[in-house]
Amino acid sequence: MMKEVEFIEKEFEAMKKQLSEERNERLILKQENEKLRAKCRENESKIEELHMRLVQCEQYSRRSNVQIKGLVKAENEDVTDLVSKLGAAIGEPTSADDIEVCHRVPTREEGKSNVVVQLKSSRNGMSSSRRREKTA
Repeated sequence: MMKEVEFIEKEFEAMKKQLSEERNERLILKQENEKLRAKCRENESKIEELHMRLVQCEQYSRRSNVQIKGLVKAENEDVTDLVSKLGAAIGEPTSADDIEVCHRVPTREEGKSNVVVQLKSSRNGMSSSRRREKTA
């Protein structure tokens, strides 16, 4: 009977030790989990901030862009020349030197595509008056 009691005591002590180790491990994991959650919240905040900065940068980069809609596409056209002529027709002279890049972008309407013009300076007359609708 004494051997059985000793055996049970040893088993009980082993179980207590294992339970204590499991509790310590659980506590450590809980602390690590909290640290990771805090880091995750910090990263989410940084991502949101970077997203907002990206949107601002994209908007800033478009400040000197003008979009011209409804121009029928002609074969072998020079879009830069077309934009210069259109600018002169609406009273906003624009030379090829004022244009950084100019190209057509596709639309859903067949035979028509919009023209996007990026001007070298946002102080250009066409850029500063772009909000007003003008027709030639």
